Amino acid sequence: MLNFHNITTLITLAVCTLWIAPISHASRVIINAEASIDYENKRSSGSKDAPITYHFIKGQFFKGYVNDKSLTDVTFLEIAEDLAVHLAKQNYVPTANAEDNDVMLLVNWGVTAVEESFEDIMGITSIEEYDELYGSPTASESEDGDTSTTYDVTASPNWSALGKRDNSKLLGFWNTMHDGSLMPSEHYELQALLGEERYFIVVIAFDNQKFITENEKEILWVTRFSMRAKGKSFKQAFPELTNTASDYFGQHVKGLKRKRADDDSQVLVGEIEVISEATDRDSKK
Repeated sequence: MLNFHNITTLITLAVCTLWIAPISHASRVIINAEASIDYENKRSSGSKDAPITYHFIKGQFFKGYVNDKSLTDVTFLEIAEDLAVHLAKQNYVPTANAEDNDVMLLVNWGVTAVEESFEDIMGITSIEEYDELYGSPTASESEDGDTSTTYDVTASPNWSALGKRDNSKLLGFWNTMHDGSLMPSEHYELQALLGEERYFIVVIAFDNQKFITENEKEILWVTRFSMRAKGKSFKQAFPELTNTASDYFGQHVKGLKRKRADDDSQVLVGEIEVISEATDRDSKK
C-alpha cells in the first residue's frame, strides 16, 4: 500500500542543454521492475510513438545510518533531470500541465539503513553453514510429468530485524527471496547484499488522471534499482543507477535483474522549473 508522506515539491522540466559527465567505474546494479497488467495491455495495444505526459513528485529521502555527505550533495532536481533523459527514450514527455498529465512519477532515493548482521553475530562464514539453517530442496512433479525443484527456506532470525526486512522490500528483493525459486546460495547472496549499505532510487508511476478526478492512487509501474555504496559517492552513483536501470522503466520483469553500470555515453538533459508546492500527502515506497 502506498502512503504519501511529506511530498514537498511538484516539478516539471523544460528542454535545455546540460552536460552530464561520462559514467565510469562500473558497478553491478540490481533491478526490480513491476507493471500492472492494465498498463502493459494499454501500452502494447496503443501506438509506441504516442507520448505520455508526466510530472515528478519529490518523495522520501532515506539518509541511512552512515554519515555520507555525498547524499546531501545531490539535489532532487539533479536526480529528476537525469531520469528525464532516459524517460524521453520511451516517449515520456514532461509538461507543466500537472492536472492534464497522464502520469505522475514519485521518486524516493537514498541509502539503506543497515544493522549488525545475524551472520556476523552467529559466526556464519560459509554457504554450507547457512544451508544448515535455511532448509533443503523439495522436488515436485506436475500433471504433465515435469519435475521442478524449490527451496522451502526456513525463516531466519534475520527477519526479526525490522531494518533488514524493510530494506528487502524497499529494494525489491522481498518477493524473490520468499517465492521458493532461489537456491540456498542465491538466497545467501541476497542476504549478504542486505547486510551492506546500498544506494538506491525507486520510481513509482501513478495514473495522474485517476488521482485528479477520483483521488485514487493507482500504481501503473514501479522500478527499484540499487548498487553497493562502499567505495563510491552518491554523486557518482545516481547517474550510473539511472542509466543502467532505465530500460526497465514501465516494464514487468520476473525476479531480479543484474546489470553492469559500464555505459560511458554522454547525454543531454532538461532544465528544472518548480511550478507549485504540493500538500502533505503519502509517499511511502
